[in-house]
Amino acid sequence: MKPVVVLGFDAASPRLIRDWALPAFARLRADGVTARTLNPPGLYVGAVWPSLITGVSPARHGRWCYDQFIPGSYGVRRMSPRDYQVEPFWMALDRAGKRVAIIDVPKSPSHALANGLHIADWGTHDPESRGFHTYPEALAHDVQRRYRTEPVGGCDSYGHDHDAVQQLCDRLIERAERKTELCLDLLARERWDLFFAVFTESHCAGHQLWRLHDPAHPEHDPVLRRALGDPLERVYRALDRSLARLLSALPTDATVVVLASHGMGPHYDGNMLLADMLAAMHVSGTRRDAVSTLQRTWHAAPAPLRRAINPLAVRAGLWLGRRRAGAPPGLGSALRTPDPTRMRYFAVPNNDCHGAIRLNIVGREPAGCVRTGGDVDDTIAALREELRTFVNEDTGRPVVASLHRIEDLYPGEPHGALPDLIIDWDRSAPIRRIVSTRYGRLERPPLTPRTGDHQPDGLLIARGPEIASGGDLDAMASVDLAPTICTILGLPRPDLDGHPIAAIVAPSKS
Repeated sequence: MKPVVVLGFDAASPRLIRDWALPAFARLRADGVTARTLNPPGLYVGAVWPSLITGVSPARHGRWCYDQFIPGSYGVRRMSPRDYQVEPFWMALDRAGKRVAIIDVPKSPSHALANGLHIADWGTHDPESRGFHTYPEALAHDVQRRYRTEPVGGCDSYGHDHDAVQQLCDRLIERAERKTELCLDLLARERWDLFFAVFTESHCAGHQLWRLHDPAHPEHDPVLRRALGDPLERVYRALDRSLARLLSALPTDATVVVLASHGMGPHYDGNMLLADMLAAMHVSGTRRDAVSTLQRTWHAAPAPLRRAINPLAVRAGLWLGRRRAGAPPGLGSALRTPDPTRMRYFAVPNNDCHGAIRLNIVGREPAGCVRTGGDVDDTIAALREELRTFVNEDTGRPVVASLHRIEDLYPGEPHGALPDLIIDWDRSAPIRRIVSTRYGRLERPPLTPRTGDHQPDGLLIARGPEIASGGDLDAMASVDLAPTICTILGLPRPDLDGHPIAAIVAPSKS
């Protein structure tokens, strides 16, 4: 059986790979086929690797964020690799007797392998709570003895001055070089049926160094850029050198798949303001209901009673009217999120790129108040209209570009645990201060020092002895990777959501 080697580059921008004409990537593209990869819509930031390694959508594997809403409650919980509802595709290969080596595949649940090894979180971006460990367990000592503890640590802990940026860049390159040596060592030990290793230095670098790469970024520092060059490009070129070394060490009959999981761009989104936006809408709605109730009660009261309390009613009506017309400037700094059990909709975690909203539906939530059917449609229509009133104070553009129902993004799939609505932010500029003619002004500082953030599409390049060279394939779904590899290795998986990529599993010679 001919081996398969998958080399991943986490959150490496396909555009930058092309723009910088990285030599190893360029040679691989010339020798093989290339496809744009489509990641799970709206949930891709936390679901890209779970979907790649399980071959199913987040509606089935159940993981798309570090914290997730708990169905049947109004709470959230921290997710772990134990929460996957579908196992990684390589477990079926292992049971079939295939020799597999898994090295630092992000967000991958760890299982003991009967016919291979798994190195987890030696050097990954945002490792899982368990941290570095291996199967077999004795391998951990060997890895640390030969390659020591990874040198980067948490990339959010580095500052933005010259020395901190230089140190982060140097350490990322050092980690890539050490992992290359580790992979070369493992490749030399035996012939693997599946060898799957991922480099995550592009992910850390994209988050922390984007401001220096992008002259249009508001935090761009031209003085530091002149002193250091483009540190993001330095990291990418180091990864390209790692790719070249690994390609030269592979068996000539191997099918090679190189994957840039998803892209990177400026960190412009409004998720830190979403809960405040919904709270302001709820508070305004509550006050509007209070005004209506007061008015109905007032007109139903006897005339002598109205005359007796008229001065108080006038003062209350004026106060409620002012509050109804718009919240005062600075509301965001003092606003407290109302109890979600009393709201028709509330924000739920979904990383940074896309906002996520859960409807408080009767029969599904413990204190549901939105009835299924027309009430859901009316609630979403009203919510869409209200969200349009919020504009970016710095640009005058609406901050919400679009609002999607989850059943439109994942048709025919189970939606009970997913958010009901996904927000696409207008990411043309930073969103720091927003204003609404109905709800006033809201402002929040960034929740993270990261100046770069994810973009949805990735890149796949495949090369093999029978794969036609220099071709561009149609866009493929990220869930297509797992069934493609299984099919190449003689273990078709019709139970997965994806489909084998015909040009790779049944290629025609050029």
